[in-house]
Amino acid sequence: MQAFDKPKSHAKNDIYYLPVLLSLAAAVLAILHIFFQRKLEGAADNELVAELARLFNLDREATIPTWFSALLWQLAALFALDSAKLVKRHPGLEPWRWYMLAALCLFLSLDEAASFHETIGALIGDAVLNKVGLNATFYYPWVVFGLLFSAIVGLIFVPFLKALPRSVLIFFVAGAIVFMSGAVGCELIASAVESGAIEFPFGLSWRRLVALEEFLEMLGINLLIHGLLRFRAQGCG
Repeated sequence: MQAFDKPKSHAKNDIYYLPVLLSLAAAVLAILHIFFQRKLEGAADNELVAELARLFNLDREATIPTWFSALLWQLAALFALDSAKLVKRHPGLEPWRWYMLAALCLFLSLDEAASFHETIGALIGDAVLNKVGLNATFYYPWVVFGLLFSAIVGLIFVPFLKALPRSVLIFFVAGAIVFMSGAVGCELIASAVESGAIEFPFGLSWRRLVALEEFLEMLGINLLIHGLLRFRAQGCG
């Protein structure tokens, strides 16, 4: 049985620097999205403002935030691959499990660019909703696919999560909760608003809801990255 140590003193601070910087960058992107979308309302004919609003639009593809989100997943995949080197025969933490995590992160990185969840996911979600007679309830049917996909992934990774050191597990679970709060929670609110079931709660608007959703997603990935860095800093004895 391999033992996990506390992070060494020289690495203790290092595991915070990158996630904090990346989270600050995510916050800046969310603020820029709101700022330029608001500016665009009063300067629709200004080409520079229109282009900046497009580049920093959190709700569009081929933008700086999309690239940044994809980069975060790629970083998580790299750290997961590196973590595979730290374990050999630790039950539940075998290298192949880390490879699975890295593959999942790469898939999600690709989804950021290609938006599988809005195409294939919507088709699957529609089929499920029609099957159970709830197709009129969800304005965005891909959310159903997201919930099913998350549940399946969660079940697959249960042995892996249970074998993680508690200090690492906390950040993995927190990252998943925060990410899902944005990816699914905010989409459920948007779906209810679009269908006319509710008004925007908590003083939100479309631009603020989009900013909140994307920021929570990026913050969730950063919590995962911190957990991966913490695991690498602890190492295995």
